[in-house]
Amino acid sequence: LHYQRASYDEARQWAQQALADAEDRGELMLVLHARNTLGKLALVQRDAASAAELFEENRALAADAGLGHQEAQALTNLGVARLRRQQLAAAEAAFENAITVASGVNDTRDRAIATENLAVLAHLRRDYARAQTYYHDAVTLLKHLGNRAMLARVAINLGELYLSLGEHSRARTLCEFSTQMGGVALPPSVRGEELVLRGRIDAAFGDTAKARVSFEAALGIYARLGEARVADAMLELARVALSDGDVEGAKATLAELPAQESPKSAAEVALLAVDVERAAGGHTLAMAEHAAELAEVADDDELLLPATQRLARALCDEGRLEEATEALQRAERIDARLVQCVPEEALGGWSKRPARVGLAAVQTQLAAAWNQSRDSAPPPPARRPSSPPPRRALDRRRARWNKSYPDLVGSSTAMGAVLAMLDKVAPTDALALIRGESGTGKELIAEALHNNSARKNRPFIKVNCAALVETLLLSELFGHERGAFTGASARKKGRFELAAGGTIFLDEIGDISPKAQVALLRVLQEREFERVGGTQPIKVDVRIIAATHRDLEAMVQEGTFREDLYYRLRGVMLEMPPLREHLDDLPELAERLLNRIATERAEPPRIMSQPVLELLAAHRWPGNVRELENVLRSATLFADSPVLSPEDFAAFGEIFRSSELQEDAKHSPEGGPHPVASVDFEDMVYDRIRGGDHSLLEIKKVIERECIVRAMADSGGNITRAATLLGMKRPRLSQLVKQYGLNSNTGEA
Repeated sequence: LHYQRASYDEARQWAQQALADAEDRGELMLVLHARNTLGKLALVQRDAASAAELFEENRALAADAGLGHQEAQALTNLGVARLRRQQLAAAEAAFENAITVASGVNDTRDRAIATENLAVLAHLRRDYARAQTYYHDAVTLLKHLGNRAMLARVAINLGELYLSLGEHSRARTLCEFSTQMGGVALPPSVRGEELVLRGRIDAAFGDTAKARVSFEAALGIYARLGEARVADAMLELARVALSDGDVEGAKATLAELPAQESPKSAAEVALLAVDVERAAGGHTLAMAEHAAELAEVADDDELLLPATQRLARALCDEGRLEEATEALQRAERIDARLVQCVPEEALGGWSKRPARVGLAAVQTQLAAAWNQSRDSAPPPPARRPSSPPPRRALDRRRARWNKSYPDLVGSSTAMGAVLAMLDKVAPTDALALIRGESGTGKELIAEALHNNSARKNRPFIKVNCAALVETLLLSELFGHERGAFTGASARKKGRFELAAGGTIFLDEIGDISPKAQVALLRVLQEREFERVGGTQPIKVDVRIIAATHRDLEAMVQEGTFREDLYYRLRGVMLEMPPLREHLDDLPELAERLLNRIATERAEPPRIMSQPVLELLAAHRWPGNVRELENVLRSATLFADSPVLSPEDFAAFGEIFRSSELQEDAKHSPEGGPHPVASVDFEDMVYDRIRGGDHSLLEIKKVIERECIVRAMADSGGNITRAATLLGMKRPRLSQLVKQYGLNSNTGEA
């Protein structure tokens, strides 16, 4: 009970006393329970070695006694302790063994906890796709149990995953779900994690004022608990101060940080110290070298990338261009490793992460230092595409469009104009430029152009230009010869060669560097190129389709995009309308997305109720169809009924109230998931009932009354808000408030 209340000193005293008494009386179950509590207390205070010893003893005792539940619990917690000690392979083995043992005794709860911890492990290894799969598996198991507090914990960790992938809106959605799911049942330490995630998301969207409030609240919780995670909250506050331009405040907060025990934490502090010193106008080379050394020890590419990027920048600042180039090339190789672990659907957000933005900035700085130049000779402007056909023509061709373009959903006038343009452009070999906001479906248009052309039986090769830094992009597009650069151990064909006879789709063309623009212009003009490090021209027969969400005309005026390349690209332009301009298509889009999600999860598709359709139609959808898909994925992940209701979207209240999401800010601090120790709340309650202290009915009433008191306090006495927190109807809560003799204003008796 003291552990659940985060009274750790009292919990330790009682657990030690209980262990001594149980050993004297030979009560194995109580011995296991007391050791488990002591192990979790050791984890809280970051004494993972002692925790591992206690959990290993429990595992052996439970295995010898044939106690499957207790053995699975001990294995899970042993895995957590090993994870804290950076023994990743041993931790993975413990979690997998826990799942095996738990499955053998039909223990869904411990299977779910071990599965979530496998997700955490994959996340720490930067295996993002595998982490995503494990998190979703854990949610499926926990939904069967109906454990809202544990579902909230998974939502927090999954939110951290999406934040690290640059999927800020999806992370916010999961954070809101965590609040909705957990309510007052969240343990204080988990509430602190939720606040840190919320603050990181607000910072990613540029709202540093909100972020500061969340970080300060988390700091207060961690300080009261006496947890070492106080340093995590302080580090976030220092980041916020730096983002706000308060360099002295950031310095002061860094100076107050306690000594960092792990190489990872030390590297994070060192990286921020480099940025603070640079903002103060100081020399950063020595500090950048130190940060790079710490990141190397931490053996984490997520730290190595920004550390190496900062080292390259510092070397460039000092005029040591050869060394800066070597450091930059290493950063590019690290980035390439990370990109391989990112799910394809997350590559768009990945390219906007601060580490990628910083890498591009150093590339530009170094290129300028080497005095690179480019020429520009714009050809005459191309004609604009013709106007869309009238509505009656769209109606006549609807059936044919459904057959020709099965992946393009929509019967609105706006979509009809797009499909009519496809009819004209697809059969030709014309170079096409697809423009539209992020998330509108530009890649689907590119696929439709290819699939309805004479090249449809030849390769369709996709390249996300924003996902690759300059050197790697050139190698990907044009290939390289053996020895062209460090790591080029063999000749490699580029995407243009692989697309021979077919179509190459260059997504996010507005994000390529000046050097890549020159190389691409040559291909467009001469239909030939050389591999990186090669001298032999290679002729290519390929159709080129490009896409961008950027305003290329404005970039031409700013001098960041070549005018001659722009006029080459815009031979034929297709404009994808934002979702807010064709909301008539929303029901059809939602149905298609729900069917796809259900197929992926091997479950029956959910159905939209009319109130949900009205709710969704009232939103402006700044993230377009991709945002709609993210919302539906999150809502269906936690929904219980086959028919979606507005309650399943309660966590999106803040999003739907806002007319427009803020743009991603440059500052997006990286976070990390937290391993989950197997808890004993149900065991504790059952022990008290079995011991005759209380009946089951009495325990239920105590818990119910306590939750109502806390919800009323959290909501300031607002019964409607309290009912939402508790996941119940307002009339029923009002009835219970009267039944328990509580004050409707405060919830107190």
